[in-house]
Amino acid sequence: MTGSIPNFHKLKNLREIFLVGNNLSGSIFSEIFLLPYLEYFVVHDNLLTGTIPNQVTRQNLLKYLNIQNNHINGTIPSQIYNLENLEILDLSTNELTGQVPTDLMKLHKLRVIQLQFNYITGTIPSQYCSRFDILAVDCKASQGVLQVSCECCSCFSGIPSVTHISNLHSLVFFVVVVVLGVLFYLKSSIFTVQTDRYSSENINILKLR
Repeated sequence: MTGSIPNFHKLKNLREIFLVGNNLSGSIFSEIFLLPYLEYFVVHDNLLTGTIPNQVTRQNLLKYLNIQNNHINGTIPSQIYNLENLEILDLSTNELTGQVPTDLMKLHKLRVIQLQFNYITGTIPSQYCSRFDILAVDCKASQGVLQVSCECCSCFSGIPSVTHISNLHSLVFFVVVVVLGVLFYLKSSIFTVQTDRYSSENINILKLR
């Protein structure tokens, strides 16, 4: 599938969007995050550009946000702490800048944060370490300059390649992510629809590969 992300604004009952491993380009439409029941937004491994829409912070039901391996730039929206039901956040392998939002660590249901292979800086306080199953950041840039200070993170060096994984713990991290992805795909029966059939308001799960 190529082109931009279709506008799903008519699918009022849509709960899960999986647009994985395509050649989708362009930006992420802000209207997507105004869908009232959206829980899963997974668009990793595409060619998406632009920024993370601020409207994402209005989607209180969102549990899983994954835009890994695209060309998203800008900063993480500062009000992302409004996503009180968020469990997994994967923004890795993009071109994000700015600071790690400290309020992000206060989300009580959040257990996985993947921010590695970006240009993000900042500090993750040690008191939040025990709350996460996976906490991955770029501790050092490719030039060796400190990016994110974190005592308990799986540390990367700003180079998006498995050959640069620093230790066994980081390798285990990748395995866990794969397992989590499989579990999410098996979570419910998902069907495929054609790109010219987005008019039915009864669709609640959409997967396009």
